Amino acid sequence: MIYKKISEELNISDEQIEAICSSMHKTTEEERHFNCRLCGFNRCEQMVAAIFLGMREKEQCVRYSQSKLLSANSNADSTSKLLYMLSRCNKAINDLNNSKKIFVESMEVLIKNEKEQRILYFQNQCPSVNAEIEIITEFLDKLNALDKTIVNFENTKKLVTVCVDKVITQIRSQTKLLLAQIKMRQQ
Repeated sequence: MIYKKISEELNISDEQIEAICSSMHKTTEEERHFNCRLCGFNRCEQMVAAIFLGMREKEQCVRYSQSKLLSANSNADSTSKLLYMLSRCNKAINDLNNSKKIFVESMEVLIKNEKEQRILYFQNQCPSVNAEIEIITEFLDKLNALDKTIVNFENTKKLVTVCVDKVITQIRSQTKLLLAQIKMRQQ
């Protein structure tokens, strides 16, 4: 089974999954688990399920659009430039997602360690209440600053997503123009 989870949950046969994957030009295991998240889903498996349910179209898969553009006209300068820009945006989004994950994990470890240190401190020593209130206030200030950092990160991520959407729209327009040019040449 390619995608065991959706196969079981949605009662999709392996043949149906295979047909959807093939139509999306996802023929290798790596392509089927690329998981770039640009389509709005966390995993390619979820996109395949959405296509099966009629909620999405294969053209909304960036990897599909890339392969379609490459097969339509591999020598077009504008297509190459757009693909290059798209791949750079895709890499930037992946890098941001990885950075966010590492940042969140690091903050969780720091917060956990900070909590454990506070508990040990209170167990071993009992300084005045005012001193403890100051420490707690500093800690809350740090948490508030972290929260602002995370919000700024989310805003940056949204901005990159908007840029990628614009690039995808440009790619689609260029693809239509290239296909029209190819049809005219063939006639």
